[in-house]
Amino acid sequence: MCDQWTFRTHSWLRTGAGILLFISFLSIAMQAQVANTGSVQGTVSDITGALIPGATVILHNIHTGNVISTKSGGQGEYAFLNLAVGEYRLIVERDGFKKHEHEPFSVHASENVRLNMALQVGSTSERVEVTGAPPVVDTVSASEGNTVTGAQINNLPLTNRVFTQMVSLGPGVVAPVDERPGFGSNSSVGFSINGVRADENNLMIDGVRNVDTFGGNAFVSPNLFAVEEFRIESNDYSAAAGRSAGGQNNLVSRAGTNAFHGNVFEFFRNEVLNAMAKDETTKSKERYNDFGFDIGGPIIKNKLFFFFSEEWRRIINAGGPNIVWTPTAAERAGDFSQSRIKLIDPDTGLPFPNDQIPSNRIDPNATRLLDTYWPQPTPGYVAPDGLRANYESEAPDYTKWREDSIRLDYKLTDKLSLYGRYTQDGVLLNNPYGLWGENPFPYVGGSTQNFPMYNTSFHLIWTPRPNLITEFTWGMYFANDKSLKNGPQSSQSRAPGLSLGEVFPLNEGNRVPTIYLNGDYTGIVEQMVFPQ
Repeated sequence: MCDQWTFRTHSWLRTGAGILLFISFLSIAMQAQVANTGSVQGTVSDITGALIPGATVILHNIHTGNVISTKSGGQGEYAFLNLAVGEYRLIVERDGFKKHEHEPFSVHASENVRLNMALQVGSTSERVEVTGAPPVVDTVSASEGNTVTGAQINNLPLTNRVFTQMVSLGPGVVAPVDERPGFGSNSSVGFSINGVRADENNLMIDGVRNVDTFGGNAFVSPNLFAVEEFRIESNDYSAAAGRSAGGQNNLVSRAGTNAFHGNVFEFFRNEVLNAMAKDETTKSKERYNDFGFDIGGPIIKNKLFFFFSEEWRRIINAGGPNIVWTPTAAERAGDFSQSRIKLIDPDTGLPFPNDQIPSNRIDPNATRLLDTYWPQPTPGYVAPDGLRANYESEAPDYTKWREDSIRLDYKLTDKLSLYGRYTQDGVLLNNPYGLWGENPFPYVGGSTQNFPMYNTSFHLIWTPRPNLITEFTWGMYFANDKSLKNGPQSSQSRAPGLSLGEVFPLNEGNRVPTIYLNGDYTGIVEQMVFPQ
């Protein structure tokens, strides 16, 4: 029987190893994980301080009903390791002593709760309940950090509803104040911890990496109502954390409980609600709608739980007027007599007579380009003091963002529990001035970008006996920049008869090239694109 069991175990291990190896090749990245569980440990003694071995120590998860127990060792010590984040109650029983029950306390990720229990002599039918105990302090590890709970996150006013704003609550953090809701996925990271560069922070969800190494930004940006807590470790973190010299920032997703809970929300901004500044004649368009719902509860009470959330953002941001100089009607016809720029005839090296370019010297392609892609000056426009400009525009950026996240927790036996989470963000960006605002004229070089992002994790804890604990975490994160396209306004088909030579035949969308003009005049910029 033992040989058969050993064979089956090894066979399962070989199969499982093959599956995991296959998954590793499919995933974009796998690496060592940071702890996203906590622990409770301490000693059991009597009121004189004498240590008590053999006491029954029971730990009860208030919200999921999960109950685990152990016996105090020869020196009265006990330990519950790899605990899920949550609210717990601790009970200690021993013959000849009163039952001892500690008031509910919280267990946070990467934190070690130490509770030393002192029993009073008496009958086990009697109960001593400890209330008003001092705050629980981690005296086990040297890690320095700060934990922000989900309740704190959702009770504080956040300008963009993104979890990275909460990092500034920790010591040693320098971060700009976001006064606007932002653009895109809103997951940019602009904080520095202990003087380390902003792109050296390590962002994680449930211990799984969630950082874009290109710029240090977070990939997915979870619904804040789906966040259990957010842990920022700034110094002396354990060897389980790594990759970066900056802060270790681990977000723990929210799990379902024995009670059903649901939530529907919307946060919004609208320029109509803004006060008018003294120097403003019109208000810049600024709309921010963040809405969604979440629901969680039991599938099988005390054993199987779910939590599901969806969130949408609709953002319209106008970054202020864009003020530039565009050729006037006279200049387009070759008349520069009223212009500050005096043209030189390249054939003679002398100024054109009367600052007028002869009509037979004007390239028809230049005329088609100017009349099609360069807007006319704004009628009656007067530039602000110190600026030479005759054209003003203000076209807002648009963001359509959606996130879906689901988590399942399953307690198979008293010794085996697991959970899995899947989160996806999808963002569609519409930039009239280009992805980086590089084009001075709206829509000519405007772009549309489709950028989905994903993060998933699987976590298993197996405790075959009290002195042996196996914890396994697998995670995957990746992004797929599916497409970056310029709008139809940059197509050469808008200018019938336009004929431009090309050095390279590849030209997505038959676009006009980037064109720079000398002097005060503003050119047009066409960035590289990649179609879907």
